[in-house]
Amino acid sequence: MRCTWTPAAKLEAGHLYCFDNVDFVPGVRYIESADDWNEFALALNSGEGVGVWVEGDSLVRMTAGFAVKGDLEQVAEFPYALECNGVTVSRTDATKALFGKVSGSVRNLNLAGTSGAPAVADTLSSGRLLNCNTSVEVLLQTDTTVVFGALVSEATDGALVNCTNSAVIKIEQDGSQANLVCTVGGLAGHVTGAGEFVSCRNTGNITVTGGYVGGITTGTVSGNPDGTAAEFCIKNCSNTGNIMGICDLEHGVAYTGAITARITSSAPIVNCWYSCDVVRDATAIPAQGKILTGGLYGFKSNDVTAVVTNCYYNNNKQVATSSVATGYTSIHFRNGHVAALLGEPW
Repeated sequence: MRCTWTPAAKLEAGHLYCFDNVDFVPGVRYIESADDWNEFALALNSGEGVGVWVEGDSLVRMTAGFAVKGDLEQVAEFPYALECNGVTVSRTDATKALFGKVSGSVRNLNLAGTSGAPAVADTLSSGRLLNCNTSVEVLLQTDTTVVFGALVSEATDGALVNCTNSAVIKIEQDGSQANLVCTVGGLAGHVTGAGEFVSCRNTGNITVTGGYVGGITTGTVSGNPDGTAAEFCIKNCSNTGNIMGICDLEHGVAYTGAITARITSSAPIVNCWYSCDVVRDATAIPAQGKILTGGLYGFKSNDVTAVVTNCYYNNNKQVATSSVATGYTSIHFRNGHVAALLGEPW
């Protein structure tokens, strides 16, 4: 909060003085607690009292971390810039993301706890996540189709820059409905339109029953809704978390890849590396099962040329030999040889 003051006056003993009223001007509020977050979310969702949280035209600040059990109030859509200053928000047993949709930006936020929902947003729509890191452990049992990413479930024309998932993700289907397909990525689930993943990392193990599983995302973009090509790239990204796709008689799909589950367009994958196991558990495969366990990717459309440049993998791990990335031993990864090949920013 801030006040405005009258100019300084020289006062002398033994005299009476009369002062005009001092105007009180409310200042911008910062998010410093769970209660603050809930007030902030309610203001944005209702459209009333938003101005007290916004500095200048678009900046919202979080200046202190906090912990809460259960859910916070979800912001339906966030078009502003949230600067979090590296604080940590910890939520235990959360079932909702902080945001329904981010069309602005979220910067320098750390997330911890346990959840069955993405840590930041259901949808990133022409928005940006910068320096956002999650260690939120995910154990989700479902009887429906799931699209899931540790930070965002779906990204449309958005960017994730220098973001990390270090948490274990495990998604199980209960078998009550056959042929359900989960779409699960270490950072983001489904991707459409233009956008980019730059300098992002997954270090958490990911296990999914019946579906597409990728260390960074589940697939390069298939194009814009109008059928035109979209500009999209995965650049300077890495994965050291193990990837497992489980296939059984009820769930006959298991596409697994260290960076992406599928390549369905010629979007470039540049300067990426992975040192992880990429495996499947498919002891009972249905007649129409689709089982593809890859290295950098699990599945590629026949009519698409994979545009993969300067990518490397650890061939001492349990991973398929790649035709698009170059394999080196663990020693080459430890002694800096692969880092030298990758160049900046490694």
